Amino acid sequence: MGDRRYRNFVHDSARWDGFEFRDDDIVISTPAKCGTTWMQMICALLVFRTADLPAPLAQLTPWLDMNTRPLDEVVAQLDAQTHRRFIKTHTPLDGLPFDPRVTYVHVCRDPRDAAMSWDNHMANMDMERFTAMRIEAVGIDDLDELGITGPPPPPPDDPVERFWRWVEGDPATVGTSGLDQLVHHAATFWD
Repeated sequence: MGDRRYRNFVHDSARWDGFEFRDDDIVISTPAKCGTTWMQMICALLVFRTADLPAPLAQLTPWLDMNTRPLDEVVAQLDAQTHRRFIKTHTPLDGLPFDPRVTYVHVCRDPRDAAMSWDNHMANMDMERFTAMRIEAVGIDDLDELGITGPPPPPPDDPVERFWRWVEGDPATVGTSGLDQLVHHAATFWD
């Protein structure tokens, strides 16, 4: 793990602890809604040199620190890969283990676009299904530690209010997505 631990309901950077890198691994580290899947696809096209991929993108480039699959399952999947691996994360660089043999790719996006994409993402999110997957994968014993006492309140109906909550740091999304997280993430790479 890096110098700092990033942890919330969705992901935990401690899941990188002990991960065995290979010489040519690629870590795709972006803030949420800033081009992660786009960059994963670019890497897939470069690695496989065809649009006819051997598996779905999420299997080729799993999100190691996401809390919806058991860690040993994700690591076993990555260990079994024989191609150049490319691994998804939303953890800033200071929360990742640094290995000079690894290529770290960071993508950022105009914050206004990221905010709108986040708003659309949350509107289409099946929270019940996501929560069930998280419970099955890692349980819920850590909710008190995370300060989670129940489901987040519903978002405001007004899209302008939702936008400004994203910009100003809505307590319901702390550590998940917001302008401050986007800027901090980019700064860890810039520094």
